[in-house]
Amino acid sequence: SNRKLAQACRDYFLSHVRLREWRDLHGQLHALVSEMGWLPNEKPATSDPIHRALLAGLLGNIGCKSDEPGVYLGARGIRFTIFPGSPLRKKGAPWLMAAELTETTKLYARDVAIIDPAWLEKIGAHLAKKSYHDPHWEKAPAQAMAFERVTVYGLVVVSKRRLAFGPIDPKAARELFIREALVHGQLDTKADFLRRNQDLRQDVEELEHKSRRHDVLVDESHIFAFYDERVPQDVWSGQQFERWRREAERHNPRMLFLTREYLMRHAAEEITQERFPETLELNGVVYQLSYRFEPGHALDGVTLTVPLHLLNQVDERRCEWLVPGLLREKVTHLIRELPKNLRKHFVPVPQVVTPAMEHLEPGSVPLTAALSQALLRVTGVEVPQDAWNLAELPPFLHMNFKVVDEQGNELAMGRGIVELRAQLGVKARRQFSESAANQLERKGLTSFDVDELPEQVEFTRGGQKLIGYPALVDEGKSVRLTLLDTEHDAEAATHRGLRRLFQLAAPDPVKFVARNLPGFQDMALRYALLLELEGGKADKSAVSDRLRDELVDAICDRAFFVEQERVRTRSAFNERVNKAKTRLSDVAQEVCRVVGEVVTEYQALRPRLNQQGVPIWQRAMTDIRNQLKDLLKPGFIVSVPLARLKDYPRYLRAVQFRLDKFPINPAKDADWQQQIQSWWQAYQGRTAADKQRGAHDSRLEEFRWMLEELRVSLWAQQLKTPYPVSLKRLAKVWADIA
Repeated sequence: SNRKLAQACRDYFLSHVRLREWRDLHGQLHALVSEMGWLPNEKPATSDPIHRALLAGLLGNIGCKSDEPGVYLGARGIRFTIFPGSPLRKKGAPWLMAAELTETTKLYARDVAIIDPAWLEKIGAHLAKKSYHDPHWEKAPAQAMAFERVTVYGLVVVSKRRLAFGPIDPKAARELFIREALVHGQLDTKADFLRRNQDLRQDVEELEHKSRRHDVLVDESHIFAFYDERVPQDVWSGQQFERWRREAERHNPRMLFLTREYLMRHAAEEITQERFPETLELNGVVYQLSYRFEPGHALDGVTLTVPLHLLNQVDERRCEWLVPGLLREKVTHLIRELPKNLRKHFVPVPQVVTPAMEHLEPGSVPLTAALSQALLRVTGVEVPQDAWNLAELPPFLHMNFKVVDEQGNELAMGRGIVELRAQLGVKARRQFSESAANQLERKGLTSFDVDELPEQVEFTRGGQKLIGYPALVDEGKSVRLTLLDTEHDAEAATHRGLRRLFQLAAPDPVKFVARNLPGFQDMALRYALLLELEGGKADKSAVSDRLRDELVDAICDRAFFVEQERVRTRSAFNERVNKAKTRLSDVAQEVCRVVGEVVTEYQALRPRLNQQGVPIWQRAMTDIRNQLKDLLKPGFIVSVPLARLKDYPRYLRAVQFRLDKFPINPAKDADWQQQIQSWWQAYQGRTAADKQRGAHDSRLEEFRWMLEELRVSLWAQQLKTPYPVSLKRLAKVWADIA
């Protein structure tokens, strides 16, 4: 009975009222389900189905975790926290729903449960609001895609769902399809029109890069209009387009083909293959050229692609001329950067450039030298070489060099070939020799057993003809025949190699000379003092061995190379060996006498090199020590020509005179020192640059000796130099070299 049921509830601490409420609710639900023809569950329901059922009536009580700890964002912008008695208070949940929201001191959610936000989109579909953003083209599905955003009561249920944009906005999707798939060529299709149109567009863009103008290719809007006029309005995906295209091309196969005339705003007759070639031939080797018009970009201008093994063979002077299409602009910039006192003779510049261009022919002559000569012919005004300001030229008027390996991968790039050779020159020389090894290389040669040593040899690498320079490389006890990449390096190596072969061809005479060097013991004692200039010391036997080796090499060198004619054949080598054998003793006497005088003069000078004094005195002493380090550098006995080595005693005596005269007029000494130092720095800079680019100018060596003779002329006039030099004459010679 109800009375006994109420008593039982009290005994077991249950609420009789709640029990009746639950029984009534269950009865109502059971009757409702039965009327609809549904069957009761055979298994007890889990929490998720129950929560989904309750969620349909509690959509206003949902919430998601906010950035503020413990606070949830609810429907319509409310903010609430979980009631303290809830088990989820500490645990928390990304999304939840509440049976009720009660506001006391705060707005609390009571009887909460964790929910999946995906339920909200289905259960609250009538309340969901959808928006679409970031429409974009995707190549794989070949259609425009966008992202969908779904909110329920202002809460974001789906933030970024990817879906096709065509059904949402067909017009905008079609525009994206035409612009990206057809105009930009992002459609994966087997049709010929797209590839052909892209190639044609690249050809016109290449004309823009060459002419350095942005007004040749039409705007993308014109290309868009071309496709927009032909593609139907209901086509917005790749599949739709392919179905339409196959049908349309049956009637007109070239319907989607662009023409060059349509793509170009105006004709470009001046952009010819002759003015802007695709390749540049240097010393019989063809190099690829590429063009780019993008100021500030590393590739702006014209780029020469150089395989690593050919880096040392590139003629950088020819590269100064760029290509005919850019030469006029470079010449114009050079003239406009002249000092005002010279520039005024070439106004207006365009009218001077036109006739000057008729006298300019690209070649191995420096551009500035040829331009000075052309301006002299046209205007009668001479422009000195030091007046040209190459540093102020825009980067695109300097050739850009890109060094690549055998696979075409970029190793280095820059507009200074000298810097690139400093970085990769040794590696380039080694790779060139390796590639040419099978053509001529022979190792372990102890005699000149080739009929003739050619000056250059052609060989093929990668289908391209290259030029190598045969050289005999000294390897100590033998000589190696190989190919080098520059003529100067080959000549220098062959000189040393021939000297070694001579020593191997005449072992007994050479050994006799080595054992009977005149005055060797005294010379060795004085020679040991020179090691101080190198900043090191060596034991007595090491000094003697080093001096003996240098003297023997110098004697053999002077005896064998007394004639200027090159040795290229076996007969010439044998003839030279026979003559050199008879000269060995006389040459040994002469070389030992000269070297003995040099070390004797240095011994007399040495005590005065460490004297202390005022700063101006120390600057002079530093200059003198630097001079001696260069004159008496390691190996000078072999490397310095005998004719110049004979002047060394006079140079050392001139230093003595300078030390004697310094106290009389220190200011004059400092003035002379400064002038010579400026020329010396210019000489060193030019020598280093020539070395890096593999060039050789014999006039530089003469200039170097002129500097030594100038020292004698300034500080020791009483020595009566046989080569009188003045500062004015030195400046004129340097102008010719520069």
